[in-house]
Amino acid sequence: MKRQCARQSIPLHHHHRISIRLKMLPGTKRCDLRQHIITALCYLLRYPFALLNLIGRPFRGRAWRNPRSIVVIKPCCLGDLVMTTPLLEVIRHAYPDATISYVAGTWSKVIPEHHPAVDTMIDCGAVGIPGRYSFTDYRKLARTLRAHHFDLAFVLDRSPMLTLLPWLSGIPRRVGPDSLGRGFSLTDRVPVSSSPTHLQHQAEVYLDLARAIGLPVDAPRMRFEPTAQERQSVSRPSRLRIALFTGGGSNPGMDLTAKRWPLDRFEDLARKLIYEFSWGTGGPTRTMRALYRQ
Repeated sequence: MKRQCARQSIPLHHHHRISIRLKMLPGTKRCDLRQHIITALCYLLRYPFALLNLIGRPFRGRAWRNPRSIVVIKPCCLGDLVMTTPLLEVIRHAYPDATISYVAGTWSKVIPEHHPAVDTMIDCGAVGIPGRYSFTDYRKLARTLRAHHFDLAFVLDRSPMLTLLPWLSGIPRRVGPDSLGRGFSLTDRVPVSSSPTHLQHQAEVYLDLARAIGLPVDAPRMRFEPTAQERQSVSRPSRLRIALFTGGGSNPGMDLTAKRWPLDRFEDLARKLIYEFSWGTGGPTRTMRALYRQ
């Protein structure tokens, strides 16, 4: 439903580099213009939605006082879903008798699937992954959520398509981040800075949603819960085993290598492990081949 706009550095000779920049400039301007238009529309839409929320609030008191059915929406990706688990713990403690459902993509649902706070998983397929889903997929998911009659939704994404989803699904109370006006359709818009000079840990961004509606946040932990079968299938070694994977920053529909740990730091860590523990393992990467040669 939405496209990502990215700049790519191409190591060419100087005269080639100039021609590439001239070719990329119009596309970059179109991308920036598109983002400005989306931002302006989102801010304009805040007013009619604020009026709708004001009119409907007196008739939907249970969603504020004692929600019986709660949905958490975060389709992608694995690392981001791990960082939602402290919020799951907070929600469960605040609403011990509520049914909690989690909407996640086929690729990433393994994270909340067996979490003790989650009662039901809803597989949203590729919805939420930029460029990988259709309007038909989106509409089908909205119908699925509407059929559950949720009282409260936590939207853990800044995309206006995803923050709009619980409104289309008829969910009375909708809590989520509001970055550059993208949370226009939410009843509880929690400000999130989009400035690179005011960065915040993503787990804290999610916990701020709970704080904004008055839920107690003590010291929740990140948690991944494997199945009993998975636990049994893992042999318990008699000695420490360490594996290094020199990757990261790659997910379905998105490659963001800027998040990848620098290769030289993997090398330093591997050397330290090999020399101090006299043991190492790894795949056929340049890092491990070089270390084994040493």
